[in-house]
Amino acid sequence: MSHDSQYRTTDLGEAAALICVGHKLIGMEQAGTGKKGQLAFIFPCADGIEDNAKQYYLHELLVDPNQFYYHSKDLRLQVRQTGRQLIPTRST
Repeated sequence: MSHDSQYRTTDLGEAAALICVGHKLIGMEQAGTGKKGQLAFIFPCADGIEDNAKQYYLHELLVDPNQFYYHSKDLRLQVRQTGRQLIPTRST
């Protein structure tokens, strides 16, 4: 799969929200340099993913809070299993 057909984010909250609205996480990869670089969460470029990401950052994307908690927790576990640390992106 080429990079053009993939959507990447290093924001765990955004990734969890995208999963909540039905987008499928297909992988993670190192996004930064060095041993403790950021991880990018990779999704296929499905219809609506960029709109959903924009809605997330505009605080307009509605997700089930329980699903968001579950998916956030699951993503944190996956990140820990890679040996990487979560690096805060931005505060809102």
